Amino acid sequence: MSAVTETAEQAPKVDEFSDHDLEIRRKENLALGQQALSDLIKPVRAMMMVARILGAISGILAVVPYISLVQLGAVLVGSANNGTNPNSAEVMQILMVLIGSFLARIFVYFIALLISHVADLKLNRSIRERMMAAIGQAPLSWFTDRTSGQVRKSLQDDVTALHVMVAHKPVDYMVVLFMPISLLIYAFIIDWRLGLLAISLLLVFIGFYMYMMIGMGHMTVKLDRRLELVAGTMVEFVSGINVVKAFGTVGKAHHRYISQANELSDFYYDWVKPMLVGSAMAVGIISAPMMLLVTFGGGVWLVNTGYVEVSQVIAV
Repeated sequence: MSAVTETAEQAPKVDEFSDHDLEIRRKENLALGQQALSDLIKPVRAMMMVARILGAISGILAVVPYISLVQLGAVLVGSANNGTNPNSAEVMQILMVLIGSFLARIFVYFIALLISHVADLKLNRSIRERMMAAIGQAPLSWFTDRTSGQVRKSLQDDVTALHVMVAHKPVDYMVVLFMPISLLIYAFIIDWRLGLLAISLLLVFIGFYMYMMIGMGHMTVKLDRRLELVAGTMVEFVSGINVVKAFGTVGKAHHRYISQANELSDFYYDWVKPMLVGSAMAVGIISAPMMLLVTFGGGVWLVNTGYVEVSQVIAV
């Protein structure tokens, strides 16, 4: 019972660290973390690079069907205006390009994810083997200075968190980056006014999120520290549950855990609440109705002035 309460009582309060100290720790941890991460992913760096390249190709191929639709629309509209039947060979050629690019994009994306997931499995195995070897040789004082919750977080939670970073981010980030860039380039090729129209809401969206990201690193350090304290007090309380049942006082044994959990909840609520308004506004700006309103509203003006065609506005 005493072990449960002493561990929680000895746990430092997050607020004991000043903002200056936390900022120094954040910069130091960031530099060390970047170097450690670079060394950590070294065995799978080549596989991740191949996955990134394939993700970029997939993002570019995703735009080709839209370009094919524009060409198909131009052929059909031109034939309708001339009162003639469209050239069947030309239509079939455009359709083959459309279907082929769509299937090629799916295939390349699948291969990219396959490579990144194999890299993730290889990296996880390597990390767990190295960590178990290091923990097996660690002195007992190392375990005394750390709670079992902190050890569990390192062995399970932190390693599991690498899955998204290795298996999904290298591919998905390249797709998300290259697909709108390719589409934006195509919009500017059609007409620079159409390109500015397509990018207008995106600039406002980026501005909102840049504002909300101010101080993110500083707050993330605090959040990670509070999560460690909650994990530590939770595991120590559960480990001593038999002693608590036999000798504990009602409401006292789990008081420290509840206190840490409430502090974490209050901290996260105070941090996230102001960002919810900005996030809602940013999401509303790039929502489908707003995008349609701006694109088609400006597109109608561009079509009426003769700068672009209807099919080109629809593709963008």
